[in-house]
Amino acid sequence: MKQAICAFFVVALIAPIAMADDLNPPSWDRFEECTTYWNWQFTEDQSENAYGYWYPDERYPPEGGLGGYILANSTQDGWFEEYAGRYGIFTQTFGSIEIPLPNCDNPEMDEKTIRVQATWHTSGPFDDECPVYLGGEGCFEELERYELGTMTGWYYGLYEITIDYCPDMEWIYIYPETDMGLVLDQIIIDTHCIPEPASLSLLALGGLALLRRR
Repeated sequence: MKQAICAFFVVALIAPIAMADDLNPPSWDRFEECTTYWNWQFTEDQSENAYGYWYPDERYPPEGGLGGYILANSTQDGWFEEYAGRYGIFTQTFGSIEIPLPNCDNPEMDEKTIRVQATWHTSGPFDDECPVYLGGEGCFEELERYELGTMTGWYYGLYEITIDYCPDMEWIYIYPETDMGLVLDQIIIDTHCIPEPASLSLLALGGLALLRRR
């Protein structure tokens, strides 16, 4: 038994470990109505996919809608099993990436919040002025940016934007510094549609009616 336990720990120490930098999960439930969740950990090489599509390791809803992938420059994208102490790394030698996301199209929803978490290396750094952009709307607000550890070269960023309607699809763009490429360990995107105040009032009245019946 002791030998088996020791063997387990040796394998665990040797096996590559993908870092999980979901450091700021959203305040809402990721699996409620009119939310979406997308998590790219780049655990496998997808550089041979048609059209430069990189599909997420995790997503909610699990299927449906057009999009739901990173659209890379298929002539310049690549993958490393290990890079600078981390495992499963997406690279693109030049230019931005696009992320079309299918979403909840509900006219009764009053606004939508989109949150992006990303981990990147300084050899492929994010732009300082507008690293994350929502097509047709503008730049995300950068809420956090800091190095993970001391002199690791890996940085974490948190970005958020709120728009005053709930479209059925968004196009998110991630930009590196000018004339640079991208080196990414992880991207997590959460979206959440918020009901109109009138809809919230109706939901509250419905809840009170149920309580009275009891």
